[in-house]
Amino acid sequence: MTHAEKKCRMLYKNDYDFSPKVKHWLEKGRALRALIRLKLGREGNSANVKRTARRCGITHPLSYTKQELWTMYNDCKKKCAEMLADSPWLRKQFLAVKLHEADENGREEEANKIRAIMRGENQRRNWRSIDREMGKTRTPAPTMVETVDEDGKVTQHRTKEEVERAIHNEISPRFSRAGSAPICNGPLFELLGYNADTEAGMEILEGTFKPPRGTDPATVIILNKILRIWRLMGEGEVSIIITKEDFQYYWRRAK
Repeated sequence: MTHAEKKCRMLYKNDYDFSPKVKHWLEKGRALRALIRLKLGREGNSANVKRTARRCGITHPLSYTKQELWTMYNDCKKKCAEMLADSPWLRKQFLAVKLHEADENGREEEANKIRAIMRGENQRRNWRSIDREMGKTRTPAPTMVETVDEDGKVTQHRTKEEVERAIHNEISPRFSRAGSAPICNGPLFELLGYNADTEAGMEILEGTFKPPRGTDPATVIILNKILRIWRLMGEGEVSIIITKEDFQYYWRRAK
């Protein structure tokens, strides 16, 4: 069980952005709650409770009455509520100090990790603000879907099996519609194949390819665009080199 728990990804409520000041007040509130439970006669290890309370700056923890502990706990809750709005700024200050220390001591790898954390948190905060302002909500799993048959009759599907079957019948043809494109059928497909690594594929890139008679006009436009992009790549206007940093930067931002 201990080994499995170490491998688990921890999920936190994350109402507050972490910083030492925020951590102190949150832990103090937990310590006061534990002391109150101990005073009420509920189960708990008194030695652990006292040790935690002292670590949070509560001296002689068992000398307080229940009323005094409740007062201290309410004051701690008010302090936490005040820090809720300031926690993002305190978090930025904390990371800025850690970054400055890493730079000054020449710990380049640690400094890069802190910069990545700061950049990622800033992007997530910006997107949360955008989603909140735009009213974006998460779509739950569907519990009911409707289908329309050839006669126009609407049928509702509510069981798990019926919903999955109806969704499969809709999306399966949708994902295979590209197979009906002109470039995937007829003489053009015979010239290009699946990977377009044939002689005809090279002719398209070199601008010497002549489409077979009857080729769809829209397909001809696409082939001309492929030729144009290939030339821009050769001139260096379009970069085709993706570094590890480019890959990581993009996918850290992707939802």
